This record gives sequence, C-alpha cells and structure tokens, in this order.
Amino acid sequence: MFKNGAKWGFIDIKGNEIVKPQYTYCRNFYGELAKVKKNTFINIKGEVIKVEKRIINSHHCFEGLAAVKSNILWGYMDVNGKIVIPQKYKTVTDFNNGYAIVSNKEGIFIIDKQGNEKIVKGGSEIKLFKKFSEEMAVINVKDKFGFLNTEGAIQIEPKYITVGQFENGVAWVRTKDNKVGFVDKKGVWVIEPKYIAASNFDLKSGIAMVRTKNGWEYINLKGETIPIKDSTIESFKKFEDGVALAKSNGLWGYLSPDGNWLIKPQFDSFVTSFFNDYARVKKDGKWGVINKKGEWVLQPEYKFLKPFYIVPN
Repeated sequence: MFKNGAKWGFIDIKGNEIVKPQYTYCRNFYGELAKVKKNTFINIKGEVIKVEKRIINSHHCFEGLAAVKSNILWGYMDVNGKIVIPQKYKTVTDFNNGYAIVSNKEGIFIIDKQGNEKIVKGGSEIKLFKKFSEEMAVINVKDKFGFLNTEGAIQIEPKYITVGQFENGVAWVRTKDNKVGFVDKKGVWVIEPKYIAASNFDLKSGIAMVRTKNGWEYINLKGETIPIKDSTIESFKKFEDGVALAKSNGLWGYLSPDGNWLIKPQFDSFVTSFFNDYARVKKDGKWGVINKKGEWVLQPEYKFLKPFYIVPN
C-alpha cells in the first residue's frame, strides 16, 4: 500500500502501480484479496469482487478464505466472493495452516477449508480462543490460558496467567508465580521460567527478547544469551524477519543474529522492522524501502508506505 495525497493504492517492489490511488479506506493484501472501504474486496488486478451476499462485517483474506458476516452470523467466502462455508457461526477466527476455530450454540468446532467440523472436547468451558499458530491455538478456561490442537483436544492444560503464540515450536508462558519461560507443544519446559517478560521467537533467526532484572537481552532456542557486540548501542528491538532494529549514537541500524551490525547505523528518522525481506525508512519527510544490504529498493519519495505482502500465484 502507498499513499498519494489523501488516497491509497498499491505498488509492487519495483514501484509499478498495481492499483492507482483511489481509496480513503484500504488494507493490505494479506492473501489474494485486499479490503477497500469497510467490506469491499479487490483482487491483485484491482477488480472489485462481486460478493454473493451483502456483507455487513468481514475479516481479511487468509489462505484463500475471508470470514464474512451478512446478518448476525459468520461464514467464509472464497476469492471469487462465493460463500463456501455457511454463515452459521457466532464467533470465528481466520484460517492458519488449513484450520480455523468457530463457535455457535451447538459448541466450539475446528473446521478445515472445506467446512468439515470437529467438535472441541470440553468446549463449553472455553471462554476465549484465538487463531491457530503452528497448529496450536490459545484458549482461556476459568481465567487461565492453555492450548488447543487441530484435533479439537486440549493439548496443554489451561494453567498459565497468560501465554504467547507458538513460533519455532515453542511458546512463552507466564506461570502463577509470575515467571516467564518457554514450553514445547507437549507443555514441557524448553527454557525454564525465570524471566520477567519475553517475546515470541523470531521464525528466521530463532531469537527472542527476554527481560531479566538487569534489563532486556536476546536468547536463542537453547536459552543461551546472544551478546550484542557494539557497546555503543543505546536501545534495540526484537528480532523480526531475521534482523533487529538497534540505535547507536542517535542513528538506527539493523543487527544480524550473531549480534553484529547487518546494516550499520545511518538512519536518523523513522524506520521499521523488516518484513518479507524489506523495511520502510523515512528520509527528508518521505518514505522509501531498503533491502537487507541497506540498499534503496524504492527511493524515499512516498507520502506513506505499508509493508510488502506476498500475493499467492
């Protein structure tokens, strides 16, 4: 997404206009479709999708399906606007790795992309559920958090104050004594609970940020500390897309997983984390895009830019 004046449109990584700026409300292509206006979708050609039913509420399109609401209940439409999973659910999540969680008066179900249902065992006790991540979904039972698997069974008992999502096969969890550690998909400790706070492990680097009594630091999946090599660094962010933002002497750069500079500090204005191998940087009041070599892929000449998303073929 890019902004020209007050209107949004879409460009590719070469700066070619895919959709001319024409929308005041616009959201990214999270899949094959993007939302423009509140409940209108377009495809990568900029064509408005003719929807089978009038939509009064909708989610983004993930894995070729978007949750849509036409009355008081939710279902899912495909990229052609056809309702392919009936609108009969009170609550829904987006699809992830082929599965979503839905509920109605009959219970809570795991559904696949064909709409086949698996009843969630003990679903009447579940007060909250979130979308799947690595085939594990966060649930809340009696104000405690645990995880559900794609078979509709509770995989990790709800006994934690709060939890993160599974990334790289582990998730952070906060114990009843307010310590944070990491568990695997069987609920076994991979890294013992000893931290004040933590982030998810970045998928590409396998590094998480954790907070100790001495402040924030980086660790790998073995729980080993990743040292930051430059002592002049005054602040740093979590690893995303394999790299981490860090600030030294008032300038922003990017760290590699070994704690050295991947892109040396050189940006004095607004910068973002990397996503799909690109980061957005503001220079002289305009936004551009850099790659992981620090090279300008799009020159800073845009009023505003959003991250690049990969649209499935």
